[in-house]
Amino acid sequence: MRPEAESDGAVTRVGVPVLLFVATALSMVVTALATAPVPVSEGETPTFFDLLARAFADDGARTSAFAMAGSLLAILTAHEAGHYIAARVHGVPVSLPHFLPFPIFSPFGTLGAVIRMPRPVADRTKLFDIGAAGPLAGLLVAIPLYAYGVSTSTRVPRMEALGHGVELGSSLLSVGLEALFAPAGAPDTELVLSPTAFGAWGGFLLTMLNLLPVAQLDGGHVATALFGNRWAKGACILQRTMIGIFFGLAIGPGLWSLAHGEAFTLLPHAGRATFWFVWSQLVAAVAGGTGAPSGISTQARIVTALGLAFVGGSEAVRTSEAMTALWLVAVAAFFVVDTVRSGFEDPSLAHPAVTGEGLDDARTILAYYTLTLFVALLMPWPMSV
Repeated sequence: MRPEAESDGAVTRVGVPVLLFVATALSMVVTALATAPVPVSEGETPTFFDLLARAFADDGARTSAFAMAGSLLAILTAHEAGHYIAARVHGVPVSLPHFLPFPIFSPFGTLGAVIRMPRPVADRTKLFDIGAAGPLAGLLVAIPLYAYGVSTSTRVPRMEALGHGVELGSSLLSVGLEALFAPAGAPDTELVLSPTAFGAWGGFLLTMLNLLPVAQLDGGHVATALFGNRWAKGACILQRTMIGIFFGLAIGPGLWSLAHGEAFTLLPHAGRATFWFVWSQLVAAVAGGTGAPSGISTQARIVTALGLAFVGGSEAVRTSEAMTALWLVAVAAFFVVDTVRSGFEDPSLAHPAVTGEGLDDARTILAYYTLTLFVALLMPWPMSV
């Protein structure tokens, strides 16, 4: 059957979604290959594409790249299929999933995927079903993939693992699955995830981000469907709390050391906490893009947040206590300006208003369970180098 355009403008053509899907799959594979170790002779200066070709020619690197990409792509596809099917069941016009390729700069080669609807869903039951179906369907794929992936992972001495590659954060869910399925090892060893497990871990991370109950993220849909329009205040407080988490993770470990008679330091904690600042601002930018009034424009917010993150990740800041302190002052100044201009309860962070009665008993239980999954997936330190 050939999909036709909805009368109210929802995009249902298959051409662009298919091209984006293929582009995202290629982006994932290229990103995985770009991080694969390849031999380089002394005095040789190969280009990026030379290194990429060598990695693709290596059977092990190529297999690993396909395993990582396939694992994460399966999770994202299930996630978006959940949203799409639930929307169609309720007769809500919706586009096919639009996958977002982002090679090299994203550790997974993608920023996830989105579906488009011509207008926000106001009915609470429909909103819950559509919002919750994505993360629940994605986790149905991600959990067994991670369990299998960690069962085929390896352990290496901790000293060998430190300083090599990216240190991945842990959540209650990932720790539990590792306890059940990961190979046993000595206390001084670290688990190095297999490509399949790494892709599934990426699925956990993206699901965690989507389940944040703010604005029109999946968690925002679920929380608003559950609590109604009064959740608008909770969403605003939660986004502001993310800033508090950033400062707590940046300064807290140093204060802990000071309380125990050790020297106070901001390194490397402040840099590792940058994720929470960036994510809080991207959430606000996405929310502000819906047209609600906000103190800082979406473009200015994104540019400023990414600029501060780039400066915070520079060698000059990462290696200097004084520069890190100045950088934290700059972040604090940005937060103060944002709060003064938009108010502590920024109206742009609220979900569009909903109508109708609350959820039935079964959906209410499932809604609380879905929001609990955010806690199970929460990673205080998602990634650090």
